[in-house]
Amino acid sequence: MLIDVHLPEKDGFHILDILAQQADACHVPIFMMSGHNGSEQRMEVFRSADAFMNKPINMEELVIRLKRVTAKRNRMLELILTDSLTGAFNHRYALGEIRRRLELQRDNQESFCVGGININGFQAINEQHGYPKGDQLLRQLYNYIQEQIKPYDVIVRSEADSFLILFSHAALQEAKRVLEKLIDGFPEMVREKVGKEIEATVSASLIEINHPDVSPKECIRKLDSTLHGGTENKTGQLHVIKWGEQVRKKIVRLAVIDDDPIICGMLEAQLSDIGGNDFETDLRTYGNGELFFADPWHNEHDQYLLILDGVMPRMDGLEVIKRLRSSADKRKYTIMMLTNRRGEQDVATAIQQGADDYLKKPFGMEELRARIKRLIRGNS
Repeated sequence: MLIDVHLPEKDGFHILDILAQQADACHVPIFMMSGHNGSEQRMEVFRSADAFMNKPINMEELVIRLKRVTAKRNRMLELILTDSLTGAFNHRYALGEIRRRLELQRDNQESFCVGGININGFQAINEQHGYPKGDQLLRQLYNYIQEQIKPYDVIVRSEADSFLILFSHAALQEAKRVLEKLIDGFPEMVREKVGKEIEATVSASLIEINHPDVSPKECIRKLDSTLHGGTENKTGQLHVIKWGEQVRKKIVRLAVIDDDPIICGMLEAQLSDIGGNDFETDLRTYGNGELFFADPWHNEHDQYLLILDGVMPRMDGLEVIKRLRSSADKRKYTIMMLTNRRGEQDVATAIQQGADDYLKKPFGMEELRARIKRLIRGNS
């Protein structure tokens, strides 16, 4: 990350305070830049950042320094956080990543899923076909898992014959489908990539964790005990368990901001049940943007969806969008304009300012509900 010290409204040190913990957890180098080269400012930079660049920037020097620091970072990660045989992350990294997810769970109360996949009879394969073939099988399993998961999911080599998958934002059923596909396709992959003479299968386990007070080691032990549980987890099958308290449904805070009380009343009645069995809806109505911002409710940690009129007294829709999109938490707000402004330029202006969708009055309730559900799914 390259952060300028001198920024409008909030300076670079404020940005650094927000990002430093996450950058440290993910081993992201931070450079700070400034046209002032005073000793006091440099000392403040080095308390949290990795490097300081004096402005005007010499681009050749900057590129060289960035290449060097990122190369050093990658070598460090390879040495301490990855398995040298497969390239998967190692046990040390898994503990840190699960700890991070448990901390997030304390804030948002959402469960997360961890899968385990184990090569059945791996020792016998090594003895029959040789250890080089066994190593090749492990590397191909790692590559095969990578092909099936999302970019932000994490693969960890946990033991000699098994891997963990730390799923990112995947519901239990979605993670279950991934593991079932891995189990079904593994034998054919082995024949194609490793050798027709090798017959190998995998078993898998999946746990949904909603137990933020446990330790990362307990989470791994729980999965390992299920994965290697003998008769409880039969060859070529998937064993699924839920661990922890009842999972709280995702909360979507739905705000209707419109100066027409009839519109507010109608939408409040029609949209209060839109979550169904998938998520809880916390719906409130406001006559203008100032009333919305005056309510502390607008700044909780959950996801927000705003249904926003374009023309209102005191603070209209575009002013609301501008204020939200300039805030530090702008990503948690999804905005649908619902307005009498029908011109093509009006639509274009709203989208450019940061609206996610635009629906003109009068509108159909079924279309409105469908659009809201699409927007919520897109932010899940």
